[in-house]
Amino acid sequence: MSDATRVEAGRFLGDRRRRCDVGLLGKNYVIWAACPTCRFERWVCYQTPDILCKTCAREARAPLAHVTQEQFEQLYHTEHLTQRQIADRLGADQASVAWRMKQLGIKGREHSDPVRLESLRNHFSGPKSRQWKGGRSKTGQGYTLVYAPDHPRVKARKPGSNAYMREHILVWEQATGQLLPDDWEVHHLNGIKTDNRIENLEAMPGHEHRRVIASFQKRIRDLETEIRRLKDE
Repeated sequence: MSDATRVEAGRFLGDRRRRCDVGLLGKNYVIWAACPTCRFERWVCYQTPDILCKTCAREARAPLAHVTQEQFEQLYHTEHLTQRQIADRLGADQASVAWRMKQLGIKGREHSDPVRLESLRNHFSGPKSRQWKGGRSKTGQGYTLVYAPDHPRVKARKPGSNAYMREHILVWEQATGQLLPDDWEVHHLNGIKTDNRIENLEAMPGHEHRRVIASFQKRIRDLETEIRRLKDE
């Protein structure tokens, strides 16, 4: 499609509309995208903007025509490869692999399958997520979270878990060159949970940290009581 035609039609790559607004059935969102192979532009599901057009899809399925059900079972269930990994090995695309597996009657993995959860985490989390906000967030308690998928604690979590770590822990570990021991916590000396300067952080065993917090809370209550007494005088 030429630039002039695209402007006239009011369509640009990446435009997102509802299906009913572009003459299609339904109300789900679609996106104006180009086929990765031939660059033909058309409306596709916004969740799969990289899907091939019908012509290229037929050509992509050709290498899979001679792959047997037993071979797919070996790759998918025995070697625990994802559809993306199977596609890479066979020189096809994921959509074609999914189509061929469905044609052969091979059931997909359950939603709770660890292989599936790990695949979703790798391909749809972090910068690839539609909700990506730069890799920084906050907990309900006010601590800053940082995206750290390579951290040992993150890798040890169950498949499908988030890949964020509290920033003050990362700052302390980077400054000291060691991982925070199990059952230890990093304390903010000035009580400000977002002040993650290393000079404001001190690591200590969890039971000691809870004792320190309790003493701070008691001090705050005492000061509040004193303020109320002075106001009443």
